[in-house]
Amino acid sequence: MPINSVDTVVVIVADSLRRDAEQSAPLPFIRRHAIDFSRAYSPGCWTGAVYGSLSTGLPPNEHGLDVRWRKLSAEQQTLAEQASAAGWKTTLITANGVPAIPAWGLRRGFEEVIQAFDRMPWSPIDLLFYALDWQRVRETIAKRNFIALESKANAGKAWLRNTHKDVMIETLKRQRQSGKRFISINLMETHFPYHISDSLSFLSEGLGKLDELLALYHLVSETWLHTDHMTISPEMLAVLRERARMGFQHIASAIDAFVEELMADGKTAVIFLSDHGDAFGEDNKAYHVHNVTVGGNHVPFYILLPGGRGQIDAGQVNTMDLYGTVLELMGISSNSPSLLGERRSPVTIEAYYKEVASRNNQEDQFCWHADDLRLLHRGNRWHQARLVASGMDEPVWERFDGDPIEETLSGEDRETMRQRFANYLAYSSQTSHH
Repeated sequence: MPINSVDTVVVIVADSLRRDAEQSAPLPFIRRHAIDFSRAYSPGCWTGAVYGSLSTGLPPNEHGLDVRWRKLSAEQQTLAEQASAAGWKTTLITANGVPAIPAWGLRRGFEEVIQAFDRMPWSPIDLLFYALDWQRVRETIAKRNFIALESKANAGKAWLRNTHKDVMIETLKRQRQSGKRFISINLMETHFPYHISDSLSFLSEGLGKLDELLALYHLVSETWLHTDHMTISPEMLAVLRERARMGFQHIASAIDAFVEELMADGKTAVIFLSDHGDAFGEDNKAYHVHNVTVGGNHVPFYILLPGGRGQIDAGQVNTMDLYGTVLELMGISSNSPSLLGERRSPVTIEAYYKEVASRNNQEDQFCWHADDLRLLHRGNRWHQARLVASGMDEPVWERFDGDPIEETLSGEDRETMRQRFANYLAYSSQTSHH
C-alpha cells in the first residue's frame, strides 16, 4: 500500500528504554512487519531535549529545550502544529508530565491532550517514592521552578502504576474515529523505577531490598552528579540495569498486541521508539542525565507501514529524523531528512550540565559518530572511543589530538558537522552558568 493512503500515524515512545533492554523482549508482530533501525541514537539523554528534537527535527542547541533552558524555540513549527495545519486531528496521550507542560512548548499543536495521571489519587507508596527524589524536589523549590515541580509530581504518580492499558484504550478510541489522525503517546512503565511486576517489588532478597531501595534513591536523585564519585555500587548498578530490562519485558507482549491491533485497518502507520536510554555506570554516569553513553542513547526505533515486512536497516540514524519521516507519511512537504528517504541527519548527541552539578561535572558534551569511531568534545578537548553495541562494555575515552572533523570527514559531511559543532559551542557558551 502506498504511503499516501495512510490516514493515521501513531508514535509510541517507551520512556527511557535502552536498545539492549528491548532486544530480549517478545515482539513477534513488530519484528515480522517493521523496519528495524538497529543503530538508532537519540540526540540527547533527557526527555525534554529529545522530545524537542522529535518535534522539530532539530538538535537541542537549535530548538533550545534542555536541562538549563527549558523552553522550545517558537521559531520552528512543531510536528503537531504542521499536522494540525494540514487538517490532521492531533492528540497527545502521555503518562509523563514533560511533554504536556504548556510553558515548555512540547504540546504546541495538539488539539487534545490526555494525561494518564490526571485522575490518579496519591497513595502512601507514591509519597515514599516521591520522597526518594527529594534532592531534586528541594532544588526545584529553591529555584521557584514550580512548573518543573508539577511535572515531577505528575511523573511520581505514574512511577508505580501501570498506565499503558489506559493509554492504549484511549489511542484505539481515537484511531477508530473518522478523519486523518496523528497520535503521540508516552509510556512510563520502562522509566524509573522500572515496572518489573504489577506492584512494587524488588529483585534482591532479605536486607538486600534496602540496598536496592537505596540504589533507586541515588539513581533518581542523581547524587553522583552532585559529588565527584559514583554513589551506586557496581553490584547495584547491575541490579538496576536488570530492572530496566525486566520493565520492558513486563509490558512487551501488550505493546506488540496493541501495535497489531492498530495496524489491522490497513491504513495506519506506527513508529515505536524510545526517547533515550539510561546509563548504569558507563563512563561513570547513571540515569538519563549528563551522559553521551551508548547505553544512554542507543535506542529502539521501528517503523511499521501498511503491508510492510520485517527488515533491518543497519545504518546509523539520528532519531530526530522522526520529524521529517512523519511529515512524509502525512504527505506534508518538508526539506527535513526522513528515514524513508536517502537524506538523513548525522548522529550527534548533546548533554548539558545542570547548575547543581559538582565542579568536576560542570562540562557540556558534544558527541558524534564517524563510522565505528565515537568523537567527544568535553573539557575543551577532543576524545575518542570505539563504538560498541548497547549492552557491551564501553571503552574508556582516550584523548584525540588534532581536529577530528577535519581528519575524519570530507565534503558536505565535514561542513555539516563543523556548523553543528559551532552552533553547539555558541549555545553552550550562551547558556552556561560559569
